[in-house]
Amino acid sequence: MNKFAFGVAAAITAGTFGLAAIAQDANNNTNFEDADFNDDGVISWEEAVDYYPKATEALFAQVDLDGDGVLTVEEFSELGLLIYPNPLSPGAQIDQEKRDDNSSSDSSMSSD
Repeated sequence: MNKFAFGVAAAITAGTFGLAAIAQDANNNTNFEDADFNDDGVISWEEAVDYYPKATEALFAQVDLDGDGVLTVEEFSELGLLIYPNPLSPGAQIDQEKRDDNSSSDSSMSSD
């Protein structure tokens, strides 16, 4: 492969990973906002396990780096990655569908 083609391939790869990182950051913020049921800006253990039913107290404690008993956006993102290293896995998709179903039924009940 000549140097020009290699440079183009490297630029495309870097651009792709850069866009993926931006998309991941946007997804992390959306997940956090969805999980922060009481809108206090942090995720409690109860909120975490409601959002990620496969979460354990041990995993929650592992990602709660400052030990304050709640998770920041970064800590919550890490919890998601520990539970679903591949967000496109069938388990992650099924849990997302359940959350979507619950959120649509919650919003339909609150509009009465």
